[in-house]
Amino acid sequence: MRILPSGDHALLVEVDGLDMALGLYAHLRRVMRTDPVFGAAVDSLVPAASTVLVTYDPLVLPRSGVESVIGAWDGSASRASGGRRIRIPVAYDGEDLEDVADILGMSTQEVVSRHSGTPWTAAFVGFAPGFAYLTGGDPAFDVPRRDTPRLHVPAGAVGLAGAYSGVYPRDSSGGWRLIGVTDVPLWDETADPPALIRPGDVVEFVPVHARAAMTQVGAAPADPYAVPVAPPEADEGSTGEDASAGLRVVSPGMAALIEDDGRLAADMGVTGSGAADRAAFHTANSLVGNPVSAPVLEITGGGAAFTAAGDVVVAVTGARAPLTIRSAEGIVESVPDQRPVLLLDGETLRIGALDAGWRDYVALRGGLRVRRVPGSASSG
Repeated sequence: MRILPSGDHALLVEVDGLDMALGLYAHLRRVMRTDPVFGAAVDSLVPAASTVLVTYDPLVLPRSGVESVIGAWDGSASRASGGRRIRIPVAYDGEDLEDVADILGMSTQEVVSRHSGTPWTAAFVGFAPGFAYLTGGDPAFDVPRRDTPRLHVPAGAVGLAGAYSGVYPRDSSGGWRLIGVTDVPLWDETADPPALIRPGDVVEFVPVHARAAMTQVGAAPADPYAVPVAPPEADEGSTGEDASAGLRVVSPGMAALIEDDGRLAADMGVTGSGAADRAAFHTANSLVGNPVSAPVLEITGGGAAFTAAGDVVVAVTGARAPLTIRSAEGIVESVPDQRPVLLLDGETLRIGALDAGWRDYVALRGGLRVRRVPGSASSG
């Protein structure tokens, strides 16, 4: 086992293969449940084929403390991790079913029987949000990928590649051998969590004779995907100020994104996100009286301008740039950054060319009316 730093708040643990990675992942999940300090410090655990990424808050537990917990693992490779058991109905009529049978030297009926007859374990998630690499099925499965990937694989396609099985969560390209299809949604951004399958979950495939029968099988009350989840409110990012006031974008500059603290969903196949300069982002919100994590505008490269629709309070923090306000009558005056500024209806705030730095943050008192997916309003 080798422990490597990954930035200032994460450790990448390299181990000898998939079984060891799943064993370490299971161990650290148990410690998170039993050790309140470690559980509060660790933000996420992200297993892969031979690594586990541990992200943590160094203000709660320093790196040495996290390394101590990792180093205390006895090296057992148990895959048991307390995951859920998920049943997925499958119509086994995939385009590659006969080819898989020929490769394995068995009938198509035996391929179906073996694929559905042994539970699979979600080892890790990648390639696309919600795409779980399932392992531990029947040992007969060792199927090479297609020589030429398909440009289009439909959502719900069930495939094989090597010793893995998986279900495509959305339309995409792909080179796995397709043996069936399901209508169970693997990724639903309105759900919490949005991914149906997460590392450690046990997946059982249930054969159905026709695609029309899949919904009936999947609607069993005990199945987790049968639980309805209400969609998030459209104005979740707002803090309740006057919704009629706001900013009209005159110029976004080189790039303008909505950002907040971001989302931690790497274990569901979603890359990290959030404001690039967290300190400046939090400061902008504090200056206008918002919660520090409220969504703001992140401006890259300067050159942005916004006109007030109603009277609003804003603050600009981050990279050094000249700030000016142009009144409706055409009067221009300079204003300081790092301070709250009142913009009257019709006045335009302009961020000039940058003197130093790269990104500015524009916070609006009351926040922005934006939708969080999943759990974050961050654009990237």
